[in-house]
Amino acid sequence: MGEEDLASKLVDLQLDASSELGKLASAFLLRGEDSVLYRLDRRGGLANASQLADDAQLTSGRIANILRSLESKNYIERSQDSSDHRRVAVSITPAGRRHVAGMRERLLGYSNRLLEVLGPQDFAELCHATERVCELASRVEM
Repeated sequence: MGEEDLASKLVDLQLDASSELGKLASAFLLRGEDSVLYRLDRRGGLANASQLADDAQLTSGRIANILRSLESKNYIERSQDSSDHRRVAVSITPAGRRHVAGMRERLLGYSNRLLEVLGPQDFAELCHATERVCELASRVEM
């Protein structure tokens, strides 16, 4: 199968399976507050607001609103960055860590159910293909 045929096949697959893939993607995607909190935890629980905005590809206004909401839920604490007083340091609280642990458990549950359906070999191939797409995504112009 040539490159044009493969590209066409991918488009057709995406269109044919969009609702099923959409359900799967929505189960695994973290958005908004959960995405920012998860990324903060992956950074060791400490980052500045601009790092989190860059990580989650959010505007400064959107990250400010999310951080305000997370702080009101006692998931994070904000303070002045000791190395640069113009920046805000964001740290995760124990309540925030518990919330992330719950998210991680839910995501692992989805992943385990997908593994059961696909089987180990297809699941490993999916992981490899996803990893490869992530590596190369920055090269694809949209």
